[in-house]
Amino acid sequence: EDNQSIKYDILANRLKNSEIAIFLGSNIPEQLTPKLANSFHAEGSFSEICEYVELNNDYSRNTLRAKIQNLVKDETPLLELLYDLLAELPFPIVIIYSGYDKLLETAFQNKGKKFAVISHSLDGNIVVKCSDKSEPEVCKNNDNLSALKLFENNDGYSLIYKINGCISSIPNVANQKDALLLAEHDYFEFVKYMDKLIPNYVIGQL
Repeated sequence: EDNQSIKYDILANRLKNSEIAIFLGSNIPEQLTPKLANSFHAEGSFSEICEYVELNNDYSRNTLRAKIQNLVKDETPLLELLYDLLAELPFPIVIIYSGYDKLLETAFQNKGKKFAVISHSLDGNIVVKCSDKSEPEVCKNNDNLSALKLFENNDGYSLIYKINGCISSIPNVANQKDALLLAEHDYFEFVKYMDKLIPNYVIGQL
């Protein structure tokens, strides 16, 4: 534990003294795969099971999304200490997060750190949910997003870009559920239109 604490102290100092964007993976899909397989009597990886569910006439996209949303509530983050460290930093940061859960947001909320969750939708809208606002804001284009000036000063919001979409942290608006990267075909679609889906504002902060 002492060695781990030292490593986190070193990371914190590096974050304070440099401009850095953080890419965070997630072990949530791997944790959910056995439960998801049992729920739908399917086998394979997380994305393969999701593909099977969507191709099965007995289920629907909403069924899949609701099941994952319920299952993810019971999971714990692999990087809980790192989440707490990031939440304690006294300046805003940029994070690209591949998790579907809201565990990172919860850590930020518990520490009182302001943040804005950003996600794209397939119709070109950009959905923004600020931690100090009750409702998400739907931006029709990149100019609208830039005008919010989320990350322009030391009192600004930390940016959490959900590159795989959001399961539970953003309400179901602007076809948000359709932007989730769950099944195999979702990833093909994302790669095909990636340059149009990732907001320019997020790329600019990177």
